[in-house]
Amino acid sequence: MQAQDLFDTIRRAHPTPAAAEDMAHRLRSGLMAWHQDPRHAGQPLASLRNASHDTLATVAVRRHSTAAIAVLAQVLPASERPLLFNACDGNGRTPAGQAAHWGQVDLLSALQAAGARLDLPDASGSTPLQHAAARGHRSATDYLIAVGAWSAASAMAGAQAARQRGFHHLADRLQAAAERQPLHEDARCA
Repeated sequence: MQAQDLFDTIRRAHPTPAAAEDMAHRLRSGLMAWHQDPRHAGQPLASLRNASHDTLATVAVRRHSTAAIAVLAQVLPASERPLLFNACDGNGRTPAGQAAHWGQVDLLSALQAAGARLDLPDASGSTPLQHAAARGHRSATDYLIAVGAWSAASAMAGAQAARQRGFHHLADRLQAAAERQPLHEDARCA
């Protein structure tokens, strides 16, 4: 099993439940074969990148595959999950940032269940909450707030981004949430 085969398994279309189940089976088998192949000894799956520098988790998010995320979480050792589910893609965005950008609450939920940090900033410093707010995705923004994946600073930055793009109601909600947070939350030690 080659690394590209794993990416291709996720990338192939699986629009029906039966196709998603088939993909999950093929991915699970491929991941197990990868782990058992002595040529890959010591190389964590979390370090695999395709030609676009995307991880397996990033490709799963782009394909809107909660099934692939679940399989990756089941098969990967616990020590590798943070490396995979919190890694930036070729564009510098985390899987959660990508899911929030498109307002995909089901993917955010699957990523959280897999162990992803939903509050982690990407390479540009933007959090998933900021990505969701900037695109006006109310349900994704509400989800991230409900699961505690935010800080007063990220809510204020999200409010500013939402307001700049005309999502005033969402901006007002984020600003109100930020104002309810204790002042010490974003404080740094001197």
